[in-house]
Amino acid sequence: SNACTALGDLLDARPRDPNAARLFAKLRSFGCFASGDLLIAAACKGDLDLLADLIDRSWAFQAPLVDLALCHGQLEAALWLLQRGLGVQDAAQAKSDAELYGRSRPALAQKVLREMASRPE
Repeated sequence: SNACTALGDLLDARPRDPNAARLFAKLRSFGCFASGDLLIAAACKGDLDLLADLIDRSWAFQAPLVDLALCHGQLEAALWLLQRGLGVQDAAQAKSDAELYGRSRPALAQKVLREMASRPE
């Protein structure tokens, strides 16, 4: 949707554009984004600060955040989520994504794979 695209664009621009950061903060304060949309976007973009801000308040939200982070190549976000007790929905695909995106960062990929293996399916 257009709102999800705008959210993704704002998250991408926020670190380098103070105006985007202010706009995001203002829109968020007005409740323009649903918590679920924010969580999904944060996982897909690898935004650990936003994930940390949202995750404790949103445990009832059941999107496959680890799977989403991995399919977007966000290994750090996937590891962060796994370390906080979230699991994967499709273990085979998650493993494949971790291996694919981990080619350039094999040590990080191994941490993700070890964390996934330590969790029951």
